[in-house]
Amino acid sequence: LLEELDMELVFVRRFPEALQHWRTTGMGLLSRMQALEPYPAKNGAKLSADEAEYEVAKELLKTLEPSESPHIGTLSKSEWEAFCMYLLFAFRKKDGPKSKSVPEHSAAQSSECKNVPEHSTAQPSDNSQEKCDEEEKSAKS
Repeated sequence: LLEELDMELVFVRRFPEALQHWRTTGMGLLSRMQALEPYPAKNGAKLSADEAEYEVAKELLKTLEPSESPHIGTLSKSEWEAFCMYLLFAFRKKDGPKSKSVPEHSAAQSSECKNVPEHSTAQPSDNSQEKCDEEEKSAKS
């Protein structure tokens, strides 16, 4: 299909890796989409899942300085596990402008979704981001 449309694959990433890669530049979009649930719930609102689904978010809150926001954006554990099943693809026209986009990337390299915390500010517990960055550097050379 890509050949028929004269397009090429720019990259493919697992959603958790994409979230880590664009977590600062993409936060505005996540906010506009209301993709992350405030934790703890604000103004007596109910959480979308049982309290036990938010253990990682609860632990993160304990590490924040008192001057920092007492609320974070998060996903429940169940939502995070579903989120981990998806891939993000980017394509471009072959004769189109060559932007400084991310080179092709194999999503098969890290499948350790269960080890990545469900909140948006977490770092993966494995070194998947470092692997991704190294692949990007070597692909550019």
